[in-house]
Amino acid sequence: MYTLYESFTLDDAVPDDSDGVNASATFAVTPGAYAVTEAGLSGWGLTGATCTGASGSVSLTGDTLSVQVSNGEAVQCTFTNETLCPASGTVTTAAELSACILLANANENPSPTADTITLGTDITLTSSLPQITSEIAVEGAGYAISSGGGRRIFYVAAAGDLTVNQAMLRNGSGVTTGGAIYNDGLLTVTNSTLSGNTANNGGAIFNAALATVSVTNSTFSGNTATNAGGAVYSVSTLILTSNTFAGNASTNASNGGSIYNASTMHLAGNIFAAGASGANCVNIAATIIDNGYNRSSDATCTNGGTGSMTNVSLNLGPLADNGGPTLTRLPGAGSNAIGAIPNGTGINNNGETLSCNNVTTDQIGNSRPINVWTACTSGAVEVALLTPSLTIIKDASPAIGTDFDFTINSAPLPSYSGSTTGRPFWTRPNEGTTCTLSANSVRYHVQSFIVDTDGLYNIASVQNYNGYIHLYQDSFNPLAQCTNYLNGDNDALSSSSSEISSQFLEAGRVYYLVTSGFGSGNFGNFTNNIFGAGTVYTLADSFTLDDAVPDDGDSVNASITFTVQPGTYTVSELLPGAWALNGVSCTGTSGGFTRTGNTLSVSVGSGEAVQCTFTNEVLCPASWIVTNENELAACIILANNNESPSPTADTITHGAGITLTTALPQITSEILLEGPNHFIDGGDSVQLFYVNSAGNFTVNQVTLQNGSATNGGAIYNSGTLTVTDSTFIGNSASDSGGGIYNGTG
Repeated sequence: MYTLYESFTLDDAVPDDSDGVNASATFAVTPGAYAVTEAGLSGWGLTGATCTGASGSVSLTGDTLSVQVSNGEAVQCTFTNETLCPASGTVTTAAELSACILLANANENPSPTADTITLGTDITLTSSLPQITSEIAVEGAGYAISSGGGRRIFYVAAAGDLTVNQAMLRNGSGVTTGGAIYNDGLLTVTNSTLSGNTANNGGAIFNAALATVSVTNSTFSGNTATNAGGAVYSVSTLILTSNTFAGNASTNASNGGSIYNASTMHLAGNIFAAGASGANCVNIAATIIDNGYNRSSDATCTNGGTGSMTNVSLNLGPLADNGGPTLTRLPGAGSNAIGAIPNGTGINNNGETLSCNNVTTDQIGNSRPINVWTACTSGAVEVALLTPSLTIIKDASPAIGTDFDFTINSAPLPSYSGSTTGRPFWTRPNEGTTCTLSANSVRYHVQSFIVDTDGLYNIASVQNYNGYIHLYQDSFNPLAQCTNYLNGDNDALSSSSSEISSQFLEAGRVYYLVTSGFGSGNFGNFTNNIFGAGTVYTLADSFTLDDAVPDDGDSVNASITFTVQPGTYTVSELLPGAWALNGVSCTGTSGGFTRTGNTLSVSVGSGEAVQCTFTNEVLCPASWIVTNENELAACIILANNNESPSPTADTITHGAGITLTTALPQITSEILLEGPNHFIDGGDSVQLFYVNSAGNFTVNQVTLQNGSATNGGAIYNSGTLTVTDSTFIGNSASDSGGGIYNGTG
């Protein structure tokens, strides 16, 4: 039995926020002991309970307050709560974000990596967050942190180390410095977007003295400074790799619409597109280290790095959803940033890597490049270029479905040079023919190749560091290092060369040579040589095309397309009898093409789709007097396709005896073959003539000898056949009709 037993609800607004739930409740009680229990609320913890006006005992056990109320006392008790950091580290409110920052700052025994806070939804701040004083990683998962007005988003203290990944930081206001982030320690921003932030200096980021900022694969759009540095104001080390700066502005036009740099700035692969006012960058007693492939709409941000260009058209789209978790600004058609970075590029930008090698990704997760063997895009977002391709098209007159054989080869690859600097890492195998993994994570370069002859080959690599080489066949996966592994060599720990000797390689099989280093600090330039039984190529193949364009529906196509690496390729046509190569033409190549005899040499550049057409014609002499099997075959083809025949048959005249090595085309029209007294010989292996059901063939004064077939050793007739004043000698058939087989028409 109780004198008082009741449940009630209070809210946390003091004074009351007029929502119908009060911040306090008063009970008239009789003297005695009372227990008040707070029911737990998810995300909140009870940090204390205090009472005033009580002469008796007051105690807190768990969530229950015990208090003694004496006669005439007006006792007031206050329950104090605070937001808890969720155990998962995923936050959905500003209070949880604040609580997790406090918890991370107070973490005395952190794990080897930063304490990670993950956003579970968009968050709007209504009060300032605690300063960052420890190592913290904020994983945005594509969500935004917005300021409710008049406050910045993050403050990184001198002891702080903040990493922001895949987040959108917007509408922050630093009033004086750093609208989104003020950095006095270490700040790393990756795959993120900072937009609509404002401050007097450093609309998005202010980098203080002795601090370091590194930003990679991120977008700065629409940030504003009333004094200097519309996007970034830096008086210490600033490292910018593959970022897009667009539409940022400084009200003071002379103080850097994108960046105000008063220290050292390292640049690689960035886009700087001017905003509404002023130069992109202002550098005051500062150093710009331009490591290459930066693109700027003016001449203020770059400093002559390899591939960097100024005063170019960047043609950026608006801040929008271009795929991936964050908003970005995509280079449009004609943008100078597209294809700016050569395939295979690897650059060390003061510890950050710029790579165009199908291993790294852009801000929204696209591979750099999107399509293999193409150049990459400067800035935060990759734009797809066509994979280099070479299409060979067959065109012939007359187009009757004749098959033409070809060979294709890249330029020989006996030697090539490259660098592992700035390349991605893999855990390399040890040397030898048995794959065992080392503990060393090292930078690597990979080159595919084939050989044209089975046999033994030697691979020698010379490096300016302690290098390693490994050989794979059929495929290479840096995460499955022992799959399709063949061999590896380091020679010696102090050596500057590696060699794989007497390695058997099969013609036409694809091999992958991986060049890396002994340890993580071993990288640099190298030259690899491959030599042995045959010639080394990046591509070597043979194929057959027919001359029907469009394709005539048989199993042989009229064109073929190869996906190729940029380079020079030779294509040779092996002409069938009666045909000549009349011409070769190519489109889509910036490097041009040449023809020598029946061989084409053509250059394929990055992103180019090159098409080359081989045009052939038959070789029937104008006199129709034939002296060899090619001319005879050509005249039969021409007669078969003669659209305007004379009133009588097309006449082919022997000018000499002819011995066949391959079968002649079938007779499908009206043809007269005149000897006169010359022979046609099958060499005991070839049938001399086959008259199709549509054919009408007359043979006069010809010796037909040594023909051989299953039926009709000299002539198989399914149409109309007339033979006059001619001789059949030594013809044979394994079934019927040694001289002539007269079939059904």
